[in-house]
Amino acid sequence: MKLLVSDFDGTLHTDDEHIEKNVQRIKSWRKSGNLFMLSSGRSYQSLLEKIDTYQIPVDFFSTADGSYLFDQERNLLFEGVMKQDILKELGSILSLPIYQQIQYGIKETYLLERPTEEPISSFNFVLHRKRITDFFLEEWDKLDQHTDYDFLVYDYQDIFFYCIKPRGIDKAAPISYLAHTLHIPKRDIYTVGDGTNDKPMLEKFNGYQIGDNEKLLEAAVDHYDQVYDLIRDIKNQKVKKRYP
Repeated sequence: MKLLVSDFDGTLHTDDEHIEKNVQRIKSWRKSGNLFMLSSGRSYQSLLEKIDTYQIPVDFFSTADGSYLFDQERNLLFEGVMKQDILKELGSILSLPIYQQIQYGIKETYLLERPTEEPISSFNFVLHRKRITDFFLEEWDKLDQHTDYDFLVYDYQDIFFYCIKPRGIDKAAPISYLAHTLHIPKRDIYTVGDGTNDKPMLEKFNGYQIGDNEKLLEAAVDHYDQVYDLIRDIKNQKVKKRYP
């Protein structure tokens, strides 16, 4: 039994024509006794909408860049959430009038207002490049000393996401959970993505790149145009591997 984990946007879905071919190849992959997991930075609600729209056959799916893991019956298997003390430490940086958005990650979605009861899995500060101030960067550097959290920066041309998450919670975390729970060795785990947030899962397992993101060149074992080409090579034992 092998496990294939794919990002959605820009990876499994590059356009509507190719996702249909990817879905058909995933069905064949699963009929051969293998598992398929979808991993996305999208929220639960947003990713489910795509799963239902394109009829993607998943055994597991992970949302919010590894913060949550669900099985095909949509049961929550794994989560990584904040301690409440982080809210006190964010006071000065939260009050800055420079953001396009501040997103609070919870299990179902991303909120634009701080939730009162739901545990928070991440803070995302969305800024345009021109609005990043020296004071913001100084405050961010102070927060970065906190040992319980990871402080991540994702850039999408002129838009930057400054993200705070519990330490070790990234796209690789729920895959490691499944590997341990289902006793799947690393040699039988394949991951594929196109974005900077995919880097942890590409580095930790047999990882493959879709697209031309230069930041993934060292993380990926190989490059593919489409997911269905990767599945073909895995099934034919022609794929390059980090863990042979």
